[in-house]
Amino acid sequence: EITEAFPEGELCSVYAGLAGATCGNNNKLIHIWLKEFLPEGAIVGNDTDVMNQMIYECEGRDAGAIVSGTGCVGISQKAGDLKVFGGYGYLLDRGGSGYDYGRDALYYALCDVDGRCEKTLIRTLVEEQIGDIRKHIPVIYEKGKPYIASFAPLVFEAYRQGDAIAEKIIKANTKELAGLFNQIALHQQKEVCEVVLSGSVFKSFSIIEKYLYDNLQGEFRMILSDVDPVYGTVVQAAIQAGILDIKTFKRNMTL
Repeated sequence: EITEAFPEGELCSVYAGLAGATCGNNNKLIHIWLKEFLPEGAIVGNDTDVMNQMIYECEGRDAGAIVSGTGCVGISQKAGDLKVFGGYGYLLDRGGSGYDYGRDALYYALCDVDGRCEKTLIRTLVEEQIGDIRKHIPVIYEKGKPYIASFAPLVFEAYRQGDAIAEKIIKANTKELAGLFNQIALHQQKEVCEVVLSGSVFKSFSIIEKYLYDNLQGEFRMILSDVDPVYGTVVQAAIQAGILDIKTFKRNMTL
């Protein structure tokens, strides 16, 4: 459909920022596929989807970016050198993602049911949403990661109402998240490190912020991005095509 929108020979630059691109040799395979699929002569680029917001917000400046949605991953770009931190998926990563928050919410709600932890408002909020948690377990397993991640907002709602378990969950997850920031700072070696933040978890940045700063090493300029990731891919395609006035290009693109 994309190629059909352009007369033959007019599609000059394409960029794809895709989830999972840094796993194994996916980046190389995706690039080969794009080159075969797109018209000869078109400039083709691709990389991890984490790049999308950073490209849009930083316009090529050396910086870092962290996406925390269902999963969580960080990147740092310095003088053309790209480092990726985390992003290993729910079986191997330990905290900071929407999945982690949602899993912890369900875990502590079940601990409350069993009497294995102190009473928590999270259990009440979960039961209001799904009813009997134990009876709902087969549904949780069937629907998987995105469904589990959908319970993450309940942690922040419980926290707003003073729940101690919710605070415990947030502290643990922000400690893991801080590790990504610190690795980006080590790679950047700047007095103040720019980091672009995107994803559903950062919608609650005002809550996690104070716990995050307790674990950070260095100074950071946080850029909360709320633009659609597709804008970053378009900006990168423009950069590849040699469009120099990126600020005007971005302004016209979002009008």
